[in-house]
Amino acid sequence: MAKLQNLFPSSKGKETMQSQSDAAQQLASEQKPVLRHVAIIMDGNGRWATKRHLPRLAGHKAGVNALRRVVEAAADENIEMLSVYAFSTENWARPRVDRNYAQ
Repeated sequence: MAKLQNLFPSSKGKETMQSQSDAAQQLASEQKPVLRHVAIIMDGNGRWATKRHLPRLAGHKAGVNALRRVVEAAADENIEMLSVYAFSTENWARPRVDRNYAQ
């Protein structure tokens, strides 16, 4: 589970991330929680790219790369189920290039 936590940096800073990591390690040494199902809603890839003055497609590529890392980490952690919600009905109203890449 620590590997999954390390994929996404904390917005509160390194000190908080370290204390969270220490707490997670302590919990893991006391008891082994079993994480069986992780659900992910992919949202904001285009906004992420736009905020960085990149093409929206760069955001979608970054989202795919992030998802790939999560899938690999989930497999390493023996997580039984991974649900990904990546395309909603609202996505049909987006530009064709966004839709084509998302599908």
